[in-house]
Amino acid sequence: YDPLVLFPRVRWSKTIYPRVLLNFEFWLCLIAHAGLTVLLRLGYVLAEPAQAGGRAGALVPLELAAPLLGLCGLTTAQLLSDCKRWHEAFTASCVRVGEQTRRFAQELQATFGLADEAAPVRFAAGKYALAAVYVFFFSLAGGAVPARGWGELRAKGLLDDREVHFLESQYSGDRMALLHVWAMWAAKEAAATPSAQAADAV
Repeated sequence: YDPLVLFPRVRWSKTIYPRVLLNFEFWLCLIAHAGLTVLLRLGYVLAEPAQAGGRAGALVPLELAAPLLGLCGLTTAQLLSDCKRWHEAFTASCVRVGEQTRRFAQELQATFGLADEAAPVRFAAGKYALAAVYVFFFSLAGGAVPARGWGELRAKGLLDDREVHFLESQYSGDRMALLHVWAMWAAKEAAATPSAQAADAV
């Protein structure tokens, strides 16, 4: 028994289950099914008469229900397999986003780490690149960064108030791409410092 293996499989938060329970169609179908079953049991809905073999009638004959249930099972298994494949592809894509940002930060450190004059702009380039990752993940669910996300970017010092105001209310393009442009501008400015040029010459 390993709780670290079993617990993620039965967790409730950050899954589809809360959204399903808030779905109107889910409760409508459930209530309709339960109501039809109750009406059938109470005799308000007439079922097929009993067959010669003594088997009580049913709304759907077993000869028809068995293949339908089998088809439903196969369809559900295929859907679960597709969902698992999509989830793995989505997770791998998100991991690649973080991996590219980590490589960019390592390249900044390796290139400008010995240049003291380049430290502020090197730090700014790293902040913008990391802010782009936050913007990417914040906008996954609703397509836009929520107010809480902008507040967290401010609190972590990745963006100042002026930059957040510009990105949130004045810029309507790809914010992640713009942050990458800002990061490259800062890296270009760091490369133009005399100490960085001297380090490259060495």
